[in-house]
Parts: sequence; structure tokens; C-alpha cells
Amino acid sequence: MLEVEDLRSGYGRNEIVRGVSLVAQEASITAIIGPNGAGKSTLVQTIAGVLPAWGGEVGLGGQSLTRRSARERAMRGLGYTPQLRNVFAVLSVEENLDVVAHSMKLPPERTQEVFDLFPILYERRRQRAGTLSGGQRQQLAIASALLMRPRILVLDEPTTGLAPQVVDSLIEQILAIKADGSGVVWVVEEHPNSILPLCDRVYLMESGGIQHQATGPALLADPNFAEMFLGATVPQS
Repeated sequence: MLEVEDLRSGYGRNEIVRGVSLVAQEASITAIIGPNGAGKSTLVQTIAGVLPAWGGEVGLGGQSLTRRSARERAMRGLGYTPQLRNVFAVLSVEENLDVVAHSMKLPPERTQEVFDLFPILYERRRQRAGTLSGGQRQQLAIASALLMRPRILVLDEPTTGLAPQVVDSLIEQILAIKADGSGVVWVVEEHPNSILPLCDRVYLMESGGIQHQATGPALLADPNFAEMFLGATVPQS
């Protein structure tokens, strides 16, 4: 279980994440949604250790990660895929994976595991990452994180800007990751109608805090969902 309690962070003197608490289980999908500027990306960057926390706690499996670096968090089972700048564009697909495997001292069979999950990456293993399609780059970014066999994988808007058929394929692969036992924390910006029915828990974030939570199907059945997702007045839970 990923446990986040009263987490705060930001940039300079500007506090963006204001006392967020949430949980995410292994073998489940937890979504974070909200309007632009709500602080979603800042939140997951802080959870992953890319940004320092100003206060609060991040724990995984009962162990505190709050004072651990991003690398140490990855080694303890917390994977993270940022939305942008998530691959080495000048390196080939295989070289991108080799960089992670070598730096983390992982066995060679890990690379084959992610090639099995993303066959297109094996087909294009010698192609430069910068020449891949948007969907293929996202698959490579996720594959790089999966090399560590994370207990929880944090994805920051992985489907944004992708064509619908590419989104469907990526969703199937993320469901396979869940079925294999990893938990997924998914920042959802686009395609909520396709993604939220698959989510065991959804947190609505607004103005740096969690304003509402529900299961994905329950949220979609809520007549006020459009208002909540667009950042209008949020009904009390």
C-alpha cells in the first residue's frame, strides 16, 4: 500500500500541494483527476521524490519514503513515469532500457519481460526513441519504470495527446500491469470516460487539495461529475 498523509510541497514560496492524504493499493488502479492547475503533477512528483516535500509523509508497505531520494524510492518499489521528458531521445529503445538496467544493476531478463508486455518496443528496439510515435514513447517510459518491478507505478497523464486507438491499446497494457500485481496511480487529464470505469478509487483534486473521492463507476454515475471534473463547485462527500 502507498500511503500519503498531509503532504505539502511547491515551488519557491508558492505552496501548490496543500495537505493531501490518499492511499493506493497493490493490484488496483487509483486515479487523480482535477482541473488544470489543481496541483496533480506537483503531487505525484512529490510522491516520487522528484520534488522535496515541505511537510507530511509518504510511505510504502509500512516503510517511510519521505526522506528517501527518487532513486531510493524506485529501489523500494515506487515507480514513476513523468508526462514529459521521459525518454532519452538520442538513444535507441534498447539503449534506454539498458541505461536503467545498468544503473540499477538489474538482471538481463528484466528487459525481455518488458519486451513481452510491449511487443512494438522489441520490434523497434534499435530505433532512436526520439523518432517513436507519442504512444510508443509512452510505452518506452512505462517499460523503463517496470524494469524495477514496482509495487506501485505512478503515471502522470500517460494518454494525453494520443489518438483514441492508441489510448485503447495503452489502457489494455496498464490493465495487464495491474493484473500482474502492481498498483497504478494514474493522473487522468483526458479520456476520463474510458479510464474511470476501471478505477478502484478516484481522488478529485482542486486548488492543491483533495475535495472528493469515490470509485470510478460511482463518480461517472454522479450527475455532478462534469462540474467536479471541470473544477466547479464540488459537493460534500
